Amino acid sequence: MKVPASWLREYVALEGPIEEVARRLVFTSFEVDRIVRRGVPDEDGNLGLYRVGRVVEAGVAKAPDGRPDDATLWLRDLGDKVFYGG
Repeated sequence: MKVPASWLREYVALEGPIEEVARRLVFTSFEVDRIVRRGVPDEDGNLGLYRVGRVVEAGVAKAPDGRPDDATLWLRDLGDKVFYGG
């Protein structure tokens, strides 16, 4: 059975790294097969580079020089910035 650490935290105070919690569970007659990490790891502060925004407007634009390829343009609102991109 998979048990998320967030679920365990609703019932008991988990202290220390999850590997230590798993070790303690093994000593109390539980079996821990593996630890599966979810999400983006925050290595060297890279998690702060991610932004969540919303698409305000989207459309297809013709290439100005007559090329046959069209581009999808997005107007994105990131809270502090609003910009166009593809």
